[in-house]
Amino acid sequence: LPSLSPPSIPLTPSPSSSTLLFQHSTSEMIIRILLSSILLFGSNAGSIFEQSSKGRCVPMQHKMCSDIPYNMTYYPNPISATEQSQIDHFTPLIKTKCHVHIKFFVCSVFEPMCPDQMPQAVTACRSVCEEVKRECLSILEEFGIAWPELLECSKFPVPPDLCMQPVEGMGGQPTRPTSHSLFPRISSSQSCPAFLVDTDDDDPFAPCALPCTANVLFSAMHKTQLHKWMPSLAGVSVALNTFTFLAFLIDRSRFGFPERCIFYMALCNLCYSLPFLVVGLDPTMQPACSTLTPAQSSHLLLYHIDSSLCTLSFFVVYYFSMAFTLWWFMFGYTWYLSAYRKWAPEALEDVSVRVHVVAWFAPLVGAIVVVTTHSVDSSELTGLCGVGNTDRAALLFYSALPRATIGCVGILFLLTGIASTCSERNNFRRRGTDTSKNDKLMLKTCIFSILYVVPWLTLLATDLYHYAQLQAWQDSTIGCKQSESPCLSQPPRANGDMYLVQVLAPLCAFLGPFIWAFSPKTFSSFHRRLCCCLWNPVPSKTPSRPLLDASAGGSGMGGGVPNCPLPSLPQPPASRRSHHNNQYAPLSTSSQPWAQNHV
Repeated sequence: LPSLSPPSIPLTPSPSSSTLLFQHSTSEMIIRILLSSILLFGSNAGSIFEQSSKGRCVPMQHKMCSDIPYNMTYYPNPISATEQSQIDHFTPLIKTKCHVHIKFFVCSVFEPMCPDQMPQAVTACRSVCEEVKRECLSILEEFGIAWPELLECSKFPVPPDLCMQPVEGMGGQPTRPTSHSLFPRISSSQSCPAFLVDTDDDDPFAPCALPCTANVLFSAMHKTQLHKWMPSLAGVSVALNTFTFLAFLIDRSRFGFPERCIFYMALCNLCYSLPFLVVGLDPTMQPACSTLTPAQSSHLLLYHIDSSLCTLSFFVVYYFSMAFTLWWFMFGYTWYLSAYRKWAPEALEDVSVRVHVVAWFAPLVGAIVVVTTHSVDSSELTGLCGVGNTDRAALLFYSALPRATIGCVGILFLLTGIASTCSERNNFRRRGTDTSKNDKLMLKTCIFSILYVVPWLTLLATDLYHYAQLQAWQDSTIGCKQSESPCLSQPPRANGDMYLVQVLAPLCAFLGPFIWAFSPKTFSSFHRRLCCCLWNPVPSKTPSRPLLDASAGGSGMGGGVPNCPLPSLPQPPASRRSHHNNQYAPLSTSSQPWAQNHV
């Protein structure tokens, strides 16, 4: 508890007549107060803070205490109704200002504070009483009057019992200009619950942390189920996302915007899945586990990073999860530009640098903000560092809201583009143009969108559930010392199945990009690349020849590889051949030129 050293205000008598008159009237009032105290309170030998088990918080009634920085008091008051009526007799003593906290001290006796979350009478601490008595007793002793029995300091509580302590501002100045220059706060000096670890025994407001190996928020059964499914699902995600991104790398000319965004989503989901795969394969590895001092028990990191593994796991998980969401937004935005705004592929390529800067740089800024605001925490379920596991504000502003906002805007852009594409498809059909390629593209896009939206909505729903759980127990467990709320004696247990879904749902995001890349053309690209790498590892030193040599049977890849197949060139229909030079001009059946690659 902070020590109180308020400046005392000496009351040195002045020889002026007005001062003597004031002292005379004051002494008469003080004598009345003390006589009433002796007659009415002398027989009250018990503690004035003993109270019944039933009570409620009511608004304060006495005008003298109307400017005290709390407005609810406990009913019924622990002192009797007869004693409560004597509060006005203490007005002259308060007017002497013998102590800066005299008014707060008297009001805390007759109208004790009542916290909403735990209705009970909370008075000033014994240290406040002793400070006030030390400064004000001399005035009473000048008239031969003892300290009132009602205000006897031995009857006031001391920590760890709940009591109020005035809070002074910096440099001895009050934090807020009030008549008594104080803020009341509950001072309990309570320690962390037995099932948590105190991160700093010397700091009364240090957070409580979760132990590394204990089953506090989740049962051993749920942890076993997670470590059974997480490595398998993460392994499949890494394998299929690798296949998807390699399909893009070996034939980049085949994919342009907006579908190129899908392959960057696969890359983000690939990197996101790696920490879950590593931790799933080795459950003893806990990047979030730390020990500040040898005397402390090992606990999960909270609000700071002192481990390289924790730093790495946080940046990988947070950065690539937000980048994945941003590439979804870019997919919807570039589709909107192509379909609705009628941008050509060349125009989309011109803005591709800006797209990359936003999609890759914005998550980095977010990760830096999370670290600088000390919002990094740990998950007991996975053992990885992240954000929003034990802090509802960080969960809301650094994870749930950005993910929800970016995802919704991307969906709106995509729906606008799809609506425009459907309108043009209908126009083509009315002119008798074949739109089968467009129909396949639309079906593929709808399947991909559903496979993204379902895990996205699932993650948002579980985040909302987690936010509600944090609101229920964060202040009474992790932050019970900081919020000065009563600490729970038993650990809270939420629905573990919801948290299993929260961890596993993002790992299923590989389905959309994989289905998009899964086509005969993709396997043909892999076949060509493998053939060229296996049968022609060393380039020929002979003079180079054209890539396509009709006289050689069309086998001119890299100086001639008879076993390396070439993609067959489509032949134009006879109705579209030119009569002059046997060439034809392509006629698109879709508003997106990149749609011709999806057969």
